[in-house]
Amino acid sequence: HGLVPVPVAERHGLIFVRPRPGDPIDLDAFLGAINRELADEPVAPHLLASRSWEVACNWKIGVENAMDTYHLPFLHANGDAAYIDADSAVIEEEEYGSSACTALPEAFLAILPGRDHLPEYDAVHVRMGSLFPNLVAVLFPGNLLVFRYDPISPERMRLTIRAYEYGDAMQAFRDYRIQAIETTNQEDMPILERVQRGLQARDLPPFVYASRLEKRVYHFQRMVKRALDGTKVKLAQLAD
Repeated sequence: HGLVPVPVAERHGLIFVRPRPGDPIDLDAFLGAINRELADEPVAPHLLASRSWEVACNWKIGVENAMDTYHLPFLHANGDAAYIDADSAVIEEEEYGSSACTALPEAFLAILPGRDHLPEYDAVHVRMGSLFPNLVAVLFPGNLLVFRYDPISPERMRLTIRAYEYGDAMQAFRDYRIQAIETTNQEDMPILERVQRGLQARDLPPFVYASRLEKRVYHFQRMVKRALDGTKVKLAQLAD
């Protein structure tokens, strides 16, 4: 039949597939801190909404934008991202990604559905995690957003966002989350495309990441370099 077996794993109602043959997927290592908090939800998530856009930028720019938390209260001042306090975020760097966890203010918690089933910490925090190379997961109490950045060409990508909820969320909150997805990305996409155009400028000077504010972006860049170095080694071995 011509089909090739690939590694598949299931965890917390979500299915993970590596689109090439190889070793089994180690989800404990891959999911990291996100794995601990997904385990606190008593039921599997069900799909709330799915959206997809083509954006004129390299996929890595999209991933880095999702890791950059300190732009949220400025660019997304009218959405739920404005509630995220980048200065108070606790950063965790892991083998397959990183995450930032920060407390949610009372103004945002007031619109959330019941959170009595969650541990006290999970019920009042949001975790923004990245899974190398191109997945970003944002876990609110009772709500999970999954972002996937797929390359189309060196200067174009497809962004797919899926929103999941746990249990029976209030309709008002459900509508709010869908609108927040639309609004946030309509604000982000022009910026991503401007960054892509800026990278093509001939006189663009070298720059340095801010070690505190862009810690996760720097970690991602190191992971990209590690992956590229590994590919070069394999190609050299094949050439020999």
